[in-house]
Amino acid sequence: MSAQKNAPYQPIDDLTAQAYRSLRRMIIDGEMPPKTRLSHRVLATQLGIGRSPVRDALLQLEAEGLIEHRRCSGIYLREITPHELECIYELRIVNEPYAAQKAAQFANAKHLASLRVICDAITEISKTPRLEEWFESLENRRRFCRLDMDFHATVLEASGNTIAIKMFGNAQILVLTFAWDLGYGNPAWFAGMAIRTATRHQAIFDAIRNRDSEGARMAMQEHVVWAMREVPEHYAALREAQTPTE
Repeated sequence: MSAQKNAPYQPIDDLTAQAYRSLRRMIIDGEMPPKTRLSHRVLATQLGIGRSPVRDALLQLEAEGLIEHRRCSGIYLREITPHELECIYELRIVNEPYAAQKAAQFANAKHLASLRVICDAITEISKTPRLEEWFESLENRRRFCRLDMDFHATVLEASGNTIAIKMFGNAQILVLTFAWDLGYGNPAWFAGMAIRTATRHQAIFDAIRNRDSEGARMAMQEHVVWAMREVPEHYAALREAQTPTE
């Protein structure tokens, strides 16, 4: 019997929510590379869920701007453009320093513990011997990107601003910002980013842990401004290099 037939019955809304969470996690983890055509049938089989909940979950992801329906072609994971990446970083510069400032005031013990674990993990990666070779592995690049996303998501959650969490903690701000790394980054560039990210994340965490609101705001602002200089330019250059010439 198939996985779908063996799965216990769940209300359709629960199944749709389950499909949505699973598909979103697959996008975050880089299991759906850009330009990949998404099949309802294949995804339903893969998740062990009926096609209808999967279709509804895909519609939700499309409404969030994560996937797109191409006429006469099918459904694809949306590939962010260099301009969109720049726009996202402009939003991050406005909002993430504010979130870090609030996190220094409201972060609880669980938030601080999570940030410590993430910082330690990124620092450990940054000290890996032959780091450039380490980043030749797609799975290692995925691991670094997940940790990076988790750090920023945790700071946002620790801010305690539920509206900000809903508006800027969603897939457009986090997933689209980092998912391109999986396909377009190169090992040497990743190695440099990891070393500097470890230092900058640690500075943000130290300020939040010490309840230094202004220090947290400034550390996050410096981090995002630095990333805005590094990431979109690098991404645009790689996109241009991969564009076929006439």
